[in-house]
Amino acid sequence: MDSFVWMNATVCVVSPSSIAVLIWFLNTPLVICAQPGDKGWKIIHTDIQLSNTLPFDGGLYGVTRVGRQLLQVYPVPHDPHANPVVAEVPEELGDPESCLYYLVESMGAVLVAVLHRVVRDTFGPVTSMLFRVDLRRRELVWVTSLGDRALFISRDRCLSVSSRDLPSISGNSVYFARPGEDPVEVYSLCDGSFESTVTASQSRDIRNGVLPTSVQPFTLADHLATYCRHREWTRGLMFHEYCCMCPTWSELWKRMVAQDSEVVVPRLRIMEHELKKQELPDLLSSARTLSEL
Repeated sequence: MDSFVWMNATVCVVSPSSIAVLIWFLNTPLVICAQPGDKGWKIIHTDIQLSNTLPFDGGLYGVTRVGRQLLQVYPVPHDPHANPVVAEVPEELGDPESCLYYLVESMGAVLVAVLHRVVRDTFGPVTSMLFRVDLRRRELVWVTSLGDRALFISRDRCLSVSSRDLPSISGNSVYFARPGEDPVEVYSLCDGSFESTVTASQSRDIRNGVLPTSVQPFTLADHLATYCRHREWTRGLMFHEYCCMCPTWSELWKRMVAQDSEVVVPRLRIMEHELKKQELPDLLSSARTLSEL
């Protein structure tokens, strides 16, 4: 589904009377912004490709897709020479391309959850590490306990909840899902163990739409994990059902494609020669496509 449904957007509350809307795209190093008084979208970055983001305290922070850097994406510093890098994930966790980074706000702090290999640069088992971001000192602090908090992490959205309010959720834990793996896994910070929260169904009656991973009623963890994946959540699907959808479900596919086609980005007013200076033909092509909408 190569459409603008794959874009990401957020609203940053700059002040009690002003907001900023930011948009970025999955496979394009482009971030655009609109604020009150602007006549159109403004390009604020042409060299940042983000894997995960978090709006926090009026700004937007993100982790780069091919690096270990945590950046302040917005607001853009007035000094063009200012360093936007807030902190870097330790190299000891391995090649950035073999790690997954997630930003989540919990109890008023910014946390970075990292899924990485137990043995560096291998395809072995995965483990997790958690850091608190010290924005003032621009450094990461290792977190060994979350108390009663539980984190749900995903590429689209991350969430922090209290296990005291949700008895079926394990505190001091991180819930996550990996494509092609068990639908929902939980990592315990107490002992470093992993556990699957889903029992697979033995039914394989695809004709009736029953999938090997569809077990109902779904657990609260399933619903919270799906909430963190907004594309499936807005379609009324559990995310692991969506990942395993059968091509024969033609009517459902048609409805989903129709939904995607309704996504529209208002006209992006830009000057092509500004992008030509960057010598990024793919970026220029994307900008032309946006300007035609």
